This record gives sequence, structure tokens and C-alpha cells, in this order.
Amino acid sequence: MKIMIYGWSTRSHVQIAARAQMGLVRVRLWNRAGPAAGSVLFDGDLVLDDGAVGVGDILGVSRFVQNVGTPGAHHIRVTVDDPDIASRIDVVIDQDVTGER
Repeated sequence: MKIMIYGWSTRSHVQIAARAQMGLVRVRLWNRAGPAAGSVLFDGDLVLDDGAVGVGDILGVSRFVQNVGTPGAHHIRVTVDDPDIASRIDVVIDQDVTGER
């Protein structure tokens, strides 16, 4: 998953605008549980072909990859502090209130 341009997603990518080049942007990955605060920009399933989530910037200067489970579909919820110029992005992986995921 790449975090870049607000409002764009495919079956395996979500891109979100952040305040890059203006200040630091904090991206936090959460497994099953995470903060409920913020504006939800994406809440759905993504196909992770290798079971990993990747976070990077539009210029390709920085990139972080984290294995989060098995390959296949995972439920992802992305929230931000400010939808127009995010400085905090939370990515919750496989959150399910029933505990079945």
C-alpha cells in the first residue's frame, strides 16, 4: 500500500495526500485494534499479494514494508487527522469487532 494522493484506491493500493515536504508525517500500522479518532478515508478489503503492507512517499525517497500476515484479502481502515493535509495516518489491519478475522 502506498500513501500518496487523497481519494484513490484499487484492489491492492490506497493513496492519501499528506503534508510531505512541509513537515513530518507519522504513519502508524496497527494489528487488529487501533485508535478510533480521525477521519476515515478508507475502510475495506485490500489484496496483499505477499502479505505485506508498504508505506512510502510519492517521490520514492522513503519506503517501509511490514509483513502483516498471509497473502490474500485483509480488511484495512485508514484514518487521518486532516483529510486535506494529513500529518498523522493510522492504518488498522484486520480489525473486526467480532474477533473472527
